[in-house]
Amino acid sequence: MKTINVKIVFIILLFSFAIGCKKDANDASNSDEYYIKYSVKSNSSPYYGVKLNTSITNESNQIIQSVINTGDWETTIGPVKSGFLADLNVVKKGWNGGTENHLKISLSISVSKNGSPFAQKKLDDNNDDARATASMQYVVE
Repeated sequence: MKTINVKIVFIILLFSFAIGCKKDANDASNSDEYYIKYSVKSNSSPYYGVKLNTSITNESNQIIQSVINTGDWETTIGPVKSGFLADLNVVKKGWNGGTENHLKISLSISVSKNGSPFAQKKLDDNNDDARATASMQYVVE
């Protein structure tokens, strides 16, 4: 009788431990924090002083708009959770919908998970062809 009670207690403890470990694994994946780095590289040579209207989605799912100069630009937001939709849009300021012959725009979205180095997840360089508008999205996995 005593050995049966010991076996039952052992089985209950083993079962409780297994459930507890599974819950901890799920909690760990839900607590992952991600940071998003939005990058824009642009060149309007031979023209200078060209501005770009940019918009990004921040960690609060708000659209943040700003005007930037051509050249290199980046900003980092976070923390965000898995499933976050990173959204980056760029349009030449004052663009009237016509053909663009000079402005080259390259976009990228990079992600850092739990403090790790940033890894590029998406790149759009349009094969180095001119364009007046560019956009991209990435869902954090």
